[in-house]
Amino acid sequence: MICDQKYFENILSNMIDILIVTDPDATVGFCNNIALDVLGYTLKDIEGMSVGRLFDDKELQFFGLIKRLIKEGCIRNKGLYMLTKDGDRIPVVVNGSVIRDENDKIEGMVMVAKDMREVHQLITELAQINEDLETRVSERTEELRIAVEMSKDAYSDLQQAQAQLLQSEKMASVGQLAAGIAHEINNPAGFVSSNLKTLEDYIKDIKSVLNDYKTILLNYSNVSDNNLVNSIRAVKEKEDSIDMSFLLNDIDEIISETREGMKRISKIVKDLKEFSHIGSDKPEYADINRGIESTLNIVWNELKYKAEVITVYGDIPQVLCYPQQLNQVFMNLFVNAAQAINEKGAIKIRTFFEDNHAIVEISDTGKGIAPEHVSRIFEPFFTTKPVGKGTGLGLAVAYAIIRKHGGEIKVESELGKGTVFRVYIPVEYENFKKVL
Repeated sequence: MICDQKYFENILSNMIDILIVTDPDATVGFCNNIALDVLGYTLKDIEGMSVGRLFDDKELQFFGLIKRLIKEGCIRNKGLYMLTKDGDRIPVVVNGSVIRDENDKIEGMVMVAKDMREVHQLITELAQINEDLETRVSERTEELRIAVEMSKDAYSDLQQAQAQLLQSEKMASVGQLAAGIAHEINNPAGFVSSNLKTLEDYIKDIKSVLNDYKTILLNYSNVSDNNLVNSIRAVKEKEDSIDMSFLLNDIDEIISETREGMKRISKIVKDLKEFSHIGSDKPEYADINRGIESTLNIVWNELKYKAEVITVYGDIPQVLCYPQQLNQVFMNLFVNAAQAINEKGAIKIRTFFEDNHAIVEISDTGKGIAPEHVSRIFEPFFTTKPVGKGTGLGLAVAYAIIRKHGGEIKVESELGKGTVFRVYIPVEYENFKKVL
């Protein structure tokens, strides 16, 4: 194929990038069609024009570029602005080279400029998008900050609600046991009252005999021997009739029983008062075994008719905890164990120390828990009891308390054979040590 000059000019004229060819004196000798369209010139206008007029050279970048082009022979990817006939600025990326003859004399320069308006527009749009994103991020950050503040308030409210729920559940449990506790108090109070009435009758009889003796002594000098003998015989008969020896011995036993009854009443009231107390807002060191004993005394009326209670206490160091809350856990587990026993069974409570944990194991010989329910027993409001018989909060509250103490509750159960709960409580939970 024969390619003449016209053929190549036609190719160059239809390039998609701006093409400008200058003479040695940097005047425009040739430009393609796209250059005319973009810059708004006619071929007649642009031929012979200094190429510098086609570029925005406010910072003398273009003429410095020409010097570099002549010195180095080429330039690559230089960002500049070209000027249209109307004075508009067009961003371009310029590549250029010098044309030399065989004697290394400059014959001209070739410059190819890529129109970057679409790219600049895209950059502008991206910058705007980025600005919008930054604004949205800033707004979202502010929303999150407000949400965090609100969540802190909500968490504080939740903690208060949880404390109220805990106390409400505790008081509901105490209320449920109130009748049993009253019965427990009435037992010793009853025999104290009965013993006091009996003691009062005994003392009346003894006083009567003593008064008779006193009368005899007062009248001793004024009576004959026969009268004295008869009086003594009458007093003796009266003494025998009331069984003075028995009365004197029984009075000692009555007083002893009365003292024991008063001790039991005092202990029940003390344990109930301690159990019902909201407790300190800071953890303290407490004896787990003692807490279990105190709680057993509170729920004894719930247990004694259903099960034989066996306690095996291990040697456990004092635990950093909220004692009243742990007592609430023990009470819920004790009562649940009793309620799981249909007629008569056994509840065994064992404590021991292992891996820096106080462990409380509570086992019963009750009906057990169905396998499909075992994984749900700690869910709030879940209960297998009939409607009106349970709130479904007892074990949920117990679980929350133990988790708060950094511990855990594990359960094993088999239908028809019983259930074992194991409560693991760290002796010194790190989070509690921080607030001491």
